[in-house]
Amino acid sequence: MAGRQDDMDVDTNAQHPYAHALKAHPRSNSVPFQPPKDLTVGYVYSAEMTSHFHPQGHQETPERITRIWSAIVLEKYHTKMQWLPIRPVTKAEALLVHSQITWDLIEAYQYMSEQQIADSAAYYEQLSLYVMAGTTRAARLSCGAVIEAGLAVARGRLRKVFAICRPPGHHAEPDQSMGFCFFNNVAVASRVVQQLTPIKRILILDWDVHHGNGTQKAFNDDPSVLYISLHRYEGGTFYPCGEFGGMASCGEGDGLGYSVNIPWPERGMGDADYIHAFQRIVMPIAMEFAPELVIISAGFDAALGDELGECNVSPAGYAHMTHMLSGLAGGRLVVALEGGYNLDATMKSAVAVIKVLLGEAPDPLPPMQASETATETVYMVAKEQSKYWKSIDTKSCEPRDEVESISFSIPEILQAHRFHYLSTTFKMMQVPLLGDLVDPFKGQVLCSQDLFDNKTLVVLAHEFGNLRLELESIMTCDLNLERSYLLDFSKELMRWINAEGYALIDVNLYPKPFTSVQQSYKRMANNKNATRYDEASNLLTYLWDNYMQLSKAQKIIFIGHGPACQPLMDLIDGRFNSIKKSVKGVIQIVGNAKLYDIFRLFDYGDGGSLVPGVLLNKRRHSWALKDKSRLALQMATARPVPPVVIPSSGNNIIVNPLQRGNPVLESIRNVGKEFGDIVADYQSQISSLTPRIHSYTNRKAWSTLYFAGLIDTLRYQHKDSIRELTKVCITNNMTIIVAFSSEEAGHYLSIFKQFEYKPPNMIKERRDKDYYSMLRTSLTGISRVNKTDVETLRSSLGSIANIAKAPPEQLSNLPGFGQVKVKNIKNAFEKPFRNHATSSLAFMASSQESKETDDVIQDGGEDDRRDPSPVWDIELDLNGPEEAANA
Repeated sequence: MAGRQDDMDVDTNAQHPYAHALKAHPRSNSVPFQPPKDLTVGYVYSAEMTSHFHPQGHQETPERITRIWSAIVLEKYHTKMQWLPIRPVTKAEALLVHSQITWDLIEAYQYMSEQQIADSAAYYEQLSLYVMAGTTRAARLSCGAVIEAGLAVARGRLRKVFAICRPPGHHAEPDQSMGFCFFNNVAVASRVVQQLTPIKRILILDWDVHHGNGTQKAFNDDPSVLYISLHRYEGGTFYPCGEFGGMASCGEGDGLGYSVNIPWPERGMGDADYIHAFQRIVMPIAMEFAPELVIISAGFDAALGDELGECNVSPAGYAHMTHMLSGLAGGRLVVALEGGYNLDATMKSAVAVIKVLLGEAPDPLPPMQASETATETVYMVAKEQSKYWKSIDTKSCEPRDEVESISFSIPEILQAHRFHYLSTTFKMMQVPLLGDLVDPFKGQVLCSQDLFDNKTLVVLAHEFGNLRLELESIMTCDLNLERSYLLDFSKELMRWINAEGYALIDVNLYPKPFTSVQQSYKRMANNKNATRYDEASNLLTYLWDNYMQLSKAQKIIFIGHGPACQPLMDLIDGRFNSIKKSVKGVIQIVGNAKLYDIFRLFDYGDGGSLVPGVLLNKRRHSWALKDKSRLALQMATARPVPPVVIPSSGNNIIVNPLQRGNPVLESIRNVGKEFGDIVADYQSQISSLTPRIHSYTNRKAWSTLYFAGLIDTLRYQHKDSIRELTKVCITNNMTIIVAFSSEEAGHYLSIFKQFEYKPPNMIKERRDKDYYSMLRTSLTGISRVNKTDVETLRSSLGSIANIAKAPPEQLSNLPGFGQVKVKNIKNAFEKPFRNHATSSLAFMASSQESKETDDVIQDGGEDDRRDPSPVWDIELDLNGPEEAANA
C-alpha cells in the first residue's frame, strides 16, 4: 500500500507544456481524501495524463480530456460526482492481459533520449503510435484510472463511474501496442475486477467507430466476458483492417459466441442505425447474458462532426444507448473514454453520457428510421448470432423489401385509370381540394366543365369498382390476368348523364386504404369504418359548401353507391336547410353496405318540402339499374326524424354534433356548450356554431362575396375587401366575424354570448369607481406593463400626471423597467390619437385651428397660444385624487 500511495503523489514539472492543467485538481498529500457519502456517481481524472503529447500536433491530443473536464466544471457536474483517486497500473495488473515484452517496451519510453525518439518515429508511425518520455506515465495512469473505476463499482462504493482517461486502450493487443493505444485499459480493468471481487460476468460494449481488436483478442476464448462492438468495417478495409472485426468473428473455443461484431459496411451511420442495432442485437444478447458489470469502451469518434470516423451519432444518441445499458447489471456501469478526435463533438457527447449517469433523462430524438444498410447489416448479424443466442429473433430483424419507389398498388393503378378515362372520354376536370383532403382524395374528385352554369347537377358518390379475379388453378391460387376484370357500374350511368346534358361531379370516396396515421388523427372515430365514413363525409361537406351550393343548379340529384351512401346521408343531415331548396332526389344503391338510420334524413316535419329518395339493392332492383328513367317513379316516402333542438336564449352556446373537434370550440371560454341537432349555424340572435361563416338564409349574398373574390383577397387587400364586405353584410342583414385564428374567433363568440342578453348599461355598471383602480386599468393597457409595474409607478411617482411628465431616465431607474417598457409608456402619453383613416380630418382640423390661433395671436398675447389637437381635443384628468381636490 505504501508503494501505491507513492504512485498517487503527483510531481509537476514547471516546464511541462501542460503544467497549467496539472494544477486543476490539487490535493495535499497529508490530507486523506474523504468523498461525500451520499454520492453514487463518480469520475476519475488527472491532468497528468496530458504528459503524453506530440510536439507537432496529433489527433490524439491532451485537449481531448481537458475539454471534457472543463465542460464538467462549467456545468458543475463535478459537484454531483465523487472524485476517485488515480494511480498508475502495476506490473502485476498489466501482465494479467499483456506480455512481459509489452510492459518492458512501455516502461522504456520514459528513458528514451530525444534522438532515440526521433530515430524510432517511423517505426511507431507504422503502428499508429507516437512516443515520448511522458508516454509511460500517462499510459499507466490511464489504465489505472479504469481499474479504480471498475473496482469502485464492483465493490459497491459507487453505482456508476466515468473514467476521463487517455491514451485510449481498446486497440492494444496482448503482445502489441497500436492504434494510439498502449495498455488495453478496459481489458486490464476487467481482469483485475474478476481477480479481486466476486463479480465474474462482465459485458464490454464498444461503440468506438473502430473495432476494438485488442479487447476482443484478450477475451476471444473466455465465456466470462461478453464483448460487443459496433464499428465501421467496410469489408475489412477500415482500421484496424482484416477479417477479425467481421460478423463471422464470434470467438473461439469456450468463448465461441461471446464476441459480437456489428460491422457497418459504410460511413455515415447515425442515431437510427445505432438504436436499431441496440434494440435488435445488443440488448437481447446482453439481457440473456445477464452481466454483473457493464463497461462501455466509449469512443466518440462516431459522433457527428468527427472527421476521422465520418459517422453521424448525436450526443442524444449516445445518451440513449447509455440509458439502455444502465438498466443492466443492477445499474453497475463504468464508462471509459476511448477515441474521439473532434474536440467539440467528443466534449458534447461525453457530457450527454454524464448527464444520464447522474440520472437525467436523455434528450429526445426526432422521428427516425434506420437506413437500409443498417437493417441489412443487423439482419446478417442476427442470422450469425442466432446460432449462439436464443433471444435473437432473426425473423423480426429481416428488412422489408424496399420496392415502394418502383411499385404501384392496385388502388393507385385504378386511380390513374379512372382519372385518365374521365378526363379523355367526358372532358372532366379535377376539383381542387384543401387541407387534409388533398392526400387521400387527390385526383378522385372530377367535375364537368359546366359545373357552375348548368341548371341540373348530378352528384355521383361511389367507391372503386369490384375486382373479379379468376384463378389459374385451385392448387396454385395464381391469377389468370386475362380472365380477370374490373366491374365499374358508373361507366354506363355517366354516359347517360352526359347524353342528357347534365353537369356531373364524380366522387370516389374510398380511393385507397387508410393508413394508421390517417386513422389516429380522427379522434371522434372509434373504429376503422367510422373513420372512413367520417373522412368521406368531410369531403362531401366541403364539396357542397364550396362548389355545389355556389353553382346555378336548380335541380341536384344525389346518387350514392355502396359505402358512399352513408356519407351522403351525413351531408343531408348536416346541411338540410340549404339542401332541401335545390336537391330534388336522392338515389341510394346500397348493395351489401351497412347503413345507419337510412330513412331519418328525408322528412324533417317542419311543413316544408321533402327530399324525395329511393333505396335500391343491387340484387333485388337490378331492373332499376338498367332503366334509369324508371328511377324517378320509385321515390320512397319518408319516416319522421327526431325533433330539432330549437336554439334557446340561455347561457349555453348550442353546437351541432358534427362540429366536435372544431378548433374554435376549444377556444370558447366562460361559456357552456350544448350539443344538439340544430337547424342553422351561428346567426344574429341565434346561439349556434359550425365552422362556416356564411348565412344559409341568403345564398345569393354569399355567392356575391365568393365570386367577387373577397374571401381570397382578405389576406392582402384588407381595406377594399372589408369595405365591400361591409356593404354586402349591411344590405343583406348579415353579421360576419373576421378573425385571424381560431383562438380569436372563440374569444369573440364568448364575449358575444356573455353580453347577448345583457342590458345596455351592463358595461357602465362595471366601471372602476376609485382612482387607483382607474389608474391600474389604464396603465395595464400599455404593452408589457403589469399590475406590479403600476404599483411601482404609483408608489414612486404618485399620480398619472407625474408618470406622464417623468423623463425616460427617471423611469429607467425604477426596478423592472427596461428600455422597451419605458418606450411603450412614453409613446402611450406622447403619440397622437390618430390613424390613417382620419389623417385628412387631422390636416383639416390642424389647418383650421392654426388659422384661429393666428387670429387670437393678433388680438391677444403669447400666453393665449395653444397647440392644436391632431383630430379632436381630449380632456384628461392627469392629477391624482388629492391634486384634483385642490384644483
